[in-house]
Amino acid sequence: MATSLDSGSKQRNVVVNVYDVVDLANANDRLYRLGLGVYHTGVVLGRREYAYGFKWEPGTGVFYTAPKCAPNARYRQSLDFGPIIVSTTEARQRFKRICEEFTGSSYHLLDKNCNSFTARVVHELTGQKLPSWINRTARWASVFRCLLPPELAQPQFVPNEELLRLNNLLEYNGARASLSEQENSSHVGEECKSSSSESDAPVKSNSGVLPPKVPLHDIL
Repeated sequence: MATSLDSGSKQRNVVVNVYDVVDLANANDRLYRLGLGVYHTGVVLGRREYAYGFKWEPGTGVFYTAPKCAPNARYRQSLDFGPIIVSTTEARQRFKRICEEFTGSSYHLLDKNCNSFTARVVHELTGQKLPSWINRTARWASVFRCLLPPELAQPQFVPNEELLRLNNLLEYNGARASLSEQENSSHVGEECKSSSSESDAPVKSNSGVLPPKVPLHDIL
């Protein structure tokens, strides 16, 4: 269900923020009534919002911003999925595995996009599913991929500059801020900041992938 976050309290529930891609925001206003649209999503855990996107470099495509601050996107609504249903240790391990699986180079606009990541996190941590309308357009496009341009239908799709912009994740290395600066922000969405600072450098895993630090101890 939709919810508004209390910026003065510590959010312990798993919350998903839904955005309209900026260039398609007006169209989404009409398509939303039909259960369609092109949306970006991020998962709020504590004071950070985690999302997934394409990047050229090896390693995870998962990054974070301040809540309700996805780049090149217009905030639409929040969905509250309730508390995490597994232990702190198990939640941390599950999230780390998801980060390792969702590498930047494996991003696909139809088959493995930001909503795929969000759905996986929500299911692993709460046992629930995203509403079907969030990723319905991509699913339909995937079914009828024979009608799509070849660059969209290929298995290992590498978005060109325009598609990256429309998918609102080109600014992966955009606004840079230290971990302490982001965590000291007292108002949700007050200032948009992202990961990538030296103080938040990724840590190696056994698989050789470079997932981000996962501060789940902050929210459990």
